[in-house]
Amino acid sequence: MSINFNFTLPKPSSSSWPDGEIWYAAAGPLALLIIVSYVYSSKKKKDTIETDDEEIIWKPASDVLLEEEKDEMSLEADAHYAEELQVQEALFASQNTNININKNASTSTLLKVCKICLETQESWQMFTNSTCSHSFCYTCITKHATTKIQDKNRTISCPEINCKSTLDSDILRLIIPNQTLINWDEILCESMILESHKLYCPFTNCSVLLINDDTRNIVTKTDCPACRRAFCAVCRVPWHSEFSCKEFGKLKGGKKEDEMAVALAKKKKWKKCPNCNFFVEKTEGCVHITCRCKYEFCYKCGVKWSSNHGGCRPRS
Repeated sequence: MSINFNFTLPKPSSSSWPDGEIWYAAAGPLALLIIVSYVYSSKKKKDTIETDDEEIIWKPASDVLLEEEKDEMSLEADAHYAEELQVQEALFASQNTNININKNASTSTLLKVCKICLETQESWQMFTNSTCSHSFCYTCITKHATTKIQDKNRTISCPEINCKSTLDSDILRLIIPNQTLINWDEILCESMILESHKLYCPFTNCSVLLINDDTRNIVTKTDCPACRRAFCAVCRVPWHSEFSCKEFGKLKGGKKEDEMAVALAKKKKWKKCPNCNFFVEKTEGCVHITCRCKYEFCYKCGVKWSSNHGGCRPRS
């Protein structure tokens, strides 16, 4: 395609332009002005030139170079993004494998066997003693602690065979029932009182603990603050109004009530505690008796209990 810029200008007369060179000097700038005007008007109409075959779109060279640069950058960005995706997929697959391995390994280490019920439990369901590291399920250790507290024990021993450790009391307090915890606190408070200051109400349906904080004065008749009944603090029996303590101690069933009590004790085979003189009845178990005053004796012969006790004869 070619554009023809040929045109003809009338040459001025020689009178106006005597010298031909002056005409060509003037015609040069005029022709340049006409060409620039034509190009500008054509661009104003449309940045295209129609030919017989196709339409040609004119763009500045800077725009073309910028678009090519953008295309190259887009291709590079896509390639980089695809590479990052591959790396992330590989890392995710590796991490997934590690998680599964760690999960399987941790599952096997979290399972423990209770030494009491022999059931397999997860570690969070197990009580692990801090002093000996023996583990038991919370259900079994709660029952064990409750039984020990019912037997008036201040400390709870580890149920593991041949283990001499005691259970962690701070953790036990979090798992045992509230009423059992109250009973345990009462036992612990009672253990802080000297034996010489302790006194129990002799009536079996009361048996409340009393404290004699003034041992210098001998107290005989005492009213129980719980059941409001009178008893002798020296003889530790219901109040003997007609006898002194010395006279009451010499009685051998002279009174009808005493005779009935002695007869009932013989019939039931009750034994007297050598320490507090209270009657004790054994319903089941061995002959090793622990009285409520904490004195341990043999139910068969009545002597103080020892670790090598045995082969005793019934006392008369």
